[in-house]
Amino acid sequence: VHGESVSAKIISRNSTKMSSDILNEKYLAFCRFGDKDNLGDMDGKVFVKLCKETGIVNKSCTTTDVDLVFARVKPKGGRKIDYNGFLQALAYLAEKRFNKTFTEQGKDAAFQKIQGLVVAHEPQSSGTVAQSVRLHDDKSQYTGVYSRGGPTNVDGKISLSNLADRSAADARGVKK
Repeated sequence: VHGESVSAKIISRNSTKMSSDILNEKYLAFCRFGDKDNLGDMDGKVFVKLCKETGIVNKSCTTTDVDLVFARVKPKGGRKIDYNGFLQALAYLAEKRFNKTFTEQGKDAAFQKIQGLVVAHEPQSSGTVAQSVRLHDDKSQYTGVYSRGGPTNVDGKISLSNLADRSAADARGVKK
């Protein structure tokens, strides 16, 4: 029986290490989203994106709470957090997001829940696609000059000398 508890502790420690490694990978994935050269610093915008996409943000934990936690853990005068700051922020958010678990089972259980949310998600890109517009996309609907191919700037007939009347005139502009 004693051997089982020791092996259970080792398995638990290894799974915690594995989940910590996975958490670090997810942290880096979000840091590098949109900035492939990032070496592991997360700004507030990316932190809010992570919290929204992983489901940390809900009715009990709003984006305002996320911003306040980020401001609390970032270095004074700094704009970004490192991995340790990220872990501190998750601990604060675990208390806010999983308040019932935090009070009943402790901070470790709440942190495990929030860690599970982060580990289960990847950064998402949600670009928009323009809708078709009948008068813009259907060339048979074009009117005026555009129905005949549009204006041109290479007409040989129109030039500045054709547009300006350079014939002789008096001081008031009356032709002679």
